[in-house]
This record gives sequence, structure tokens and C-alpha cells, in this order.
Amino acid sequence: PNPTRTLSWTCQGASPLDSDSCHQISTVEPLGVGGLLRGSDRNLPPGWWIGKWLVFLGASLVVFCYGLHFDTFVILLGLLWLLFRLASPANAITFSVVLALMTLCLWGGIELLGLNKPFYRLHEKLAYFDREMGFSTYQKNVSASMEMPFGDLRAMSSHMPPLEAPRTISCQTDSLGFRNTQDYHGQPFLVVGDSFVVGVGNTQSQTLDRQLADRYGMQAYNLGHPGDASDYLQRIQYFRAHFSERPKFLVFLFEGNDFPAKDRPIAPQSWLRTLKENYALLSKNRFSNFITMKRNQIKVRRKNQDPGQDPAGSFMVGDREMAYYKLYRENTERTHYVFPPGYVADLRLLLQLSHKVFFIPTKYRVYGPESTLPPQAYWERLNQVCQEAGTPCINLTAPMQIQARHHLEQGQTLWWRDDTHWNPLGIAVAAEVVWQTAGRSIHKTP
Repeated sequence: PNPTRTLSWTCQGASPLDSDSCHQISTVEPLGVGGLLRGSDRNLPPGWWIGKWLVFLGASLVVFCYGLHFDTFVILLGLLWLLFRLASPANAITFSVVLALMTLCLWGGIELLGLNKPFYRLHEKLAYFDREMGFSTYQKNVSASMEMPFGDLRAMSSHMPPLEAPRTISCQTDSLGFRNTQDYHGQPFLVVGDSFVVGVGNTQSQTLDRQLADRYGMQAYNLGHPGDASDYLQRIQYFRAHFSERPKFLVFLFEGNDFPAKDRPIAPQSWLRTLKENYALLSKNRFSNFITMKRNQIKVRRKNQDPGQDPAGSFMVGDREMAYYKLYRENTERTHYVFPPGYVADLRLLLQLSHKVFFIPTKYRVYGPESTLPPQAYWERLNQVCQEAGTPCINLTAPMQIQARHHLEQGQTLWWRDDTHWNPLGIAVAAEVVWQTAGRSIHKTP
């Protein structure tokens, strides 16, 4: 099968049409790699080759469904093109059919076995980047619920003790993709911040805006989503540009991750960046989500093989064990901080638009050994900038510590033990402080 036979004719006489003067010569030539793959199909009609490249597009779509990293997808696409360039139409079709069937069997098996649960919480499941708005929100006009088996610390740790607190989480979003049961309809307050304001890890009825309304009759719209001061500024500016109302913005800044060490690199918009963004958006599906989940789990296991590299730690709070995020502990123990130039510029603009600012401490700040913790470097710098801007800034640390001790006597905590976020009790403490400092003056308790 490796060599190929080449037929030629040699003729004697004036005309090659004279069959009596011609005879056939047979020679054997090696095919080479290309010839070996194309083989007997090299003389097929052009329609077959057009069909082969249509099949190539189909195989590319199958690979696309895996949701691989863009660079990986481009490399595989190049290898696929080379393979199809060398392969015969029959071989190309066979390869594509096998690839498609294997993918369908894998996907079907995952679904039938109930393994396709790539999200442990609704936050990732509903995440969405709105290109028109220019920032991330959740999917719009969605009402969803799911069983959340554990918190984010358990999700990122392989060595954490069993502190899981399974709970049922419901979430409803409005037409802008924020976590509200209704669209904005003139509420006098907007709460702005990251996952603490969103209420990650808590059901809809326990979010900050809902507790303000239910406990104190203080109507507030939730404009929260993970980010930092620059992101919060962008959301407020969007709101002011699209709504004529001028509510009071209550901004929450978290000690753990709202104070960056340096400015973000600003990547210029280009056709390649746009292509990558579109690829990431279009390649998302249930199958690709499962592949991504497994890939991330493998990364976490490799990283956490050494307990010393585990991102989560734990300590005893009374007779109960509490997990914490080591990066947030490092930020809690920081003794000096200077705002990056670009970030402090955004922060000053944010403060000009804010009615009040609230500083959220880390779990380690509230429950850790107070005697060994240094002063709050982030709070000191934030308070200084707030004073310069004339914007009131309230530190939630003391109220949280007081209530933490009170609830601990009853065997309760303000944070989920396996999570970096407040539980409903912690949100209730924040809601009371917000009511006392911002809402009482214009609202009456029902």
C-alpha cells in the first residue's frame, strides 16, 4: 500500500494515436506523507474536496464546543487544518464523525450520570459581561435557585476541615442584571459594592437591601457586583447617565480585596482582544463549563498537594473552628499602604458621588487575635481620603466585633464558617449600622 504505480506511454512513429507504435511503461514511485494520506483520492472530483473542507468546519465546531483557552483552540485548529490538508476526503469524514460521536457520547454520559454540576453557587452560574453596559453583571431577568453545598473557602481548599454549611440559595435579577426583585423605581438609596453587597452565599431574602427594607423600611436598590472602587465608579456613572433620579449612593469597600497594590494594566482595545472576548462568550455551554470545572479542580489539587500552599487556613473561635482566606489575612496584617495613583483618582471621583462610605473588615480582623493585629492600614488611608473629600466614612469593624462576641455566646457566627462572606446575621449587623448612620434621618421604622 505504500508505493504507487505510475503509468506512462512511449510511442514510436509520428503519431501517438497509432496504438501499434506505442507501449505502456510501468514505474513505481514512493508516495511520501501527503501521498500516503491522500492516496487513491487524489483524482476525485472537485466536489469531494469541497465537501472535505465543509467537514473540516464541522470538526472545528466540535472542538469549539470544548470551550478551551483561545490560544489552545487556535493551535488545535492549526493542527486540524494540517491534518485535513493531508488527509483524503474519506479519511477526513471518518475522523470528523468519530470526533463528533466521541464528544456526543462523553457529553451524554456526563449528563446521564448527573456529573454536569460545574457550579457550586449561583454567582458563577449567572455571571455575565454586558458589552453594551461595559461591565459585568448577572444574566438579566433571571429567577433561579440551587443547593449550595459549601462556601468559597471549601471550594478552593483541599485540606480544610469539614465546616460545610449546605444551604438553599435563590436569586432574582432585574432588567439590568443586578440582584433585585424589581427594576429601579425611585428608591432613595443605592447600595454599591462587591460580593458582600450582592449577598453571595445568601438567599435573596437575606441580602443587604432586603434586610434594610424588611427590618427598617429603608428602600434601597442593589447595585452590587464583585469589583473594586474603579468598577463601582463605572456602575454609578452608568446609572446617573441612564436615570434622571439622584438617589444617595452608599458605597461599601472591603478590607480584603478592594485596595489593590498597583493600578490595573489597561489593555488597548484591538481586533484580537475583541475576537478573544467573543470567543469566550460564544464558547460557553454546559459541556464547556464541565470541562472548565474539571480543569480548575486539577489545578487546585496540584497547587494544594502541599498543605503549606493551601490558600485557606483555620483557627479556633471559642470552641468552634473557623476557616479564613490566607490572602485576606495578609492584607489584614499589612502595616502600611499607599493608594496607586490611578486607583486613588477613581476613588476620589467615587467619593464625590457617594453619600456615605462603609468599610468592611475581613473575617480574620473580626475573629482573629486582636492583641496581635496591627492597626487597619487600609482604613487609615481610606479615612484620610474621605476626610479630604468631605464624605462620611463609617468603619464596621467595631460593631462587627461587638456583635461577634455576643452571638458567639449563643453558638452563632456572623460569617459562614467555610466562606469569606457574611451569613444573614452578619448582614443584619451591617444593615443596622447603615440604618443608624444613613437611613434613620429620612425614614421611620414601620
